[in-house]
Amino acid sequence: MQSVIPLLALYLTKEIIDAVADGLTSGERDAGRLTMLLAVAGGVAILGAGLRTLSTLVMEAQGVRLGDRVQEVLHAKSVEVDLQYYESRSITTPCTGPRWRPCSVLPG
Repeated sequence: MQSVIPLLALYLTKEIIDAVADGLTSGERDAGRLTMLLAVAGGVAILGAGLRTLSTLVMEAQGVRLGDRVQEVLHAKSVEVDLQYYESRSITTPCTGPRWRPCSVLPG
């Protein structure tokens, strides 16, 4: 649909220019046809603007949903890793002691 609207607008613009050129060269002015072409071109322009707005809204909604889903997964994994870290009794520091004891005491 995104490629059809601009092509239709381009075709209508060509038809409007042709109608004006025919009116200038032949001396006959077909105001009804020109008015109809202008009205249809205006409708196509409004339709295109509406579809662009709708497309933008859909993309923003999808972005929000994707961001929320990524946050949920990230939060679940961080909770899982955090629980594994604190529930594991085999975690030691490089000086082979538990993490809550200092490796050495500095002289004061």
